Amino acid sequence: MQSPDHTHPSTLRKVGSLWYILFYGFFLPFYPFGILYIALRAKNRKWMKVFLATFAVYILSFLLAGLFGNSFAGFGALIFFIGWGFSVAYLFATAKEFLRYMYEPGYEPPVEASRRSSEKTLSDEVTARGSGLIRSLNKWKKEIESEQLQRDIDELITLCQVVMQRKDEESKKFFERYTDTLNNMLSKYDEIENTRINSPEMLRSMELIEKSITDIVVVFRNEINKMYKNDLLHLNAETKAFMQDLRNKGLIE
Repeated sequence: MQSPDHTHPSTLRKVGSLWYILFYGFFLPFYPFGILYIALRAKNRKWMKVFLATFAVYILSFLLAGLFGNSFAGFGALIFFIGWGFSVAYLFATAKEFLRYMYEPGYEPPVEASRRSSEKTLSDEVTARGSGLIRSLNKWKKEIESEQLQRDIDELITLCQVVMQRKDEESKKFFERYTDTLNNMLSKYDEIENTRINSPEMLRSMELIEKSITDIVVVFRNEINKMYKNDLLHLNAETKAFMQDLRNKGLIE
């Protein structure tokens, strides 16, 4: 005998969940609490913000009616019913998504799913661009005979691996900025080197490329220092604030 499938709730269970929403939404004295109910059950911050806004309107309507008497009672009632109407409409609009939160394990709203997908795409793109540059550098390291240039390429590979760990927009731009330039320079160096022509012009071109690659190593280091300097500034500020909070609570001296 097959066990009941709890991932696909019966219509009765769905109606039971919606009953709470409809009860609080249509029961006039407590209309904002229907939104509070779905926000708490689904742990949805957006719905919690809507509840707070609706609750503010709810309180305002009572204040207008209670504090200012008959002169503002009608206006307060109007605001009350506008808030109630919005609350009911909002609950109907979110009912389907609320049921998915309740009965579909791992469900994410489209906005959240899109954000996570965007983060994953960026991470994958940084990895792909970084790996591509490292493969190219390894290839040129094997083909180029200059020991100095090989050492510089080794350092570039190490620095690229550091940048790849960040998985952010800055890392993506880093690889976009240097990949084509490095490949073009090292390709041209390898081409000149393979000619075995030791003319002054050829040697000067090779020396220029060697110096440029050495300079790029320095630039790589400086850019990475700058990336992490900003991170460290934020970390230091957060650490100081945390330690001060502990002092204020008397947990440390």
